[in-house]
Amino acid sequence: MQTVRKHHDLWKVATLIAAIFCAGTAIKASRSQLPTTIEIAEALEMEPDFKTTYLSGGMKMTVTTYQKDGDTLAQTATIHKDKVAALLAEFPKDA
Repeated sequence: MQTVRKHHDLWKVATLIAAIFCAGTAIKASRSQLPTTIEIAEALEMEPDFKTTYLSGGMKMTVTTYQKDGDTLAQTATIHKDKVAALLAEFPKDA
């Protein structure tokens, strides 16, 4: 009977250690997500480097492009131009 009780106590300790490990991992993961959330919030407040708006089928279409770190303004302009062209191909501008 004592052997069963001993194994049961070991099971409790192992379960407690596993729970503490899982809680620690969850806390670490949630803290590592905070900078991403802050970056998204900051990006929502920033003005885009390029913005194009037009009507297609009576709906307002807006294309925005932000300059990435390391990109020149000319590279960003080219990226924006390509994004606008792709959207215009899918949703043509109203006459």
